[in-house]
Amino acid sequence: MWFLNAYSDEIKPEARIADYGGIDNPDTVIFPQVVKKSLAGAGRLNYHALDFDSGVDLRKPLRGPKYDVGICMDLLEHCSDPFLVAHNIRDSLRHNALLFVTAPFIWDPHFFPKDYWRFTPQGIEELFSAEGDPKAMDVLALGMVRDPNKGEFLQLCRVVAVFRKAKKKDRKRDDAARSIFPPEWGVRGFDKTTFGMVP
Repeated sequence: MWFLNAYSDEIKPEARIADYGGIDNPDTVIFPQVVKKSLAGAGRLNYHALDFDSGVDLRKPLRGPKYDVGICMDLLEHCSDPFLVAHNIRDSLRHNALLFVTAPFIWDPHFFPKDYWRFTPQGIEELFSAEGDPKAMDVLALGMVRDPNKGEFLQLCRVVAVFRKAKKKDRKRDDAARSIFPPEWGVRGFDKTTFGMVP
């Protein structure tokens, strides 16, 4: 909801929204309702849940029209080949599309049905904005969020990132990346010059 609200001025009423790994079942999953609430008044919602449950294998290229907004929340750790899935996600987005990604850094194993990986900020950045890749995406925001109910930062936390698919050759992180997350998230930005966490 925070991501959709933060970028609501860029998300048009007719925007095609892809929820990679999402399940479009209003009886059991609240995310479609969260999207609708965040885009209230924006008109018809063009929401697409893309997962095995909806007949989509993200290890294969996605056919059909491209998407304007992508949301990939806690999917990549369940993919046997996250590089391939990230490639297919990038290919499925229009130019100037926004992509919101979360993935665990330290988290309990959760097998739905399998749990392969954990990620660092650099790992997520590599998946979607690798240097020299002509289809790389710009990093708008990159940080780590700790679970506020679990105490210390490194007990349970996940990586959070926002990307834009652009044609620019100069792929530089937004200077304000560390400040765009809500303070209550406790996000720590990533300082690429020292390769360490910064407050």
